[in-house]
Amino acid sequence: MTGNSKSNVEAITVVDVQIDYEGESYQNEFKVSSSGYQETQSTQFGTYSSTNPMQQKSELLQNSINKAVIQFDNFVQSILSN
Repeated sequence: MTGNSKSNVEAITVVDVQIDYEGESYQNEFKVSSSGYQETQSTQFGTYSSTNPMQQKSELLQNSINKAVIQFDNFVQSILSN
């Protein structure tokens, strides 16, 4: 679709973690984002999108949360390996 309007859509996940392990306290904050473009075209019959906007937002949020889970797992592994 060659649209006449293109906008950036972004999902941001912020996770604040505090872990108490073997008498030590570890804290970290992860800020992860995913983004994409939403392309729309307006005609005399209405506005058409190349993708479903709600589905796209849902997929971006899911991708962002998945990235945060991976970072959390890496953080826990680094604590356990010390």
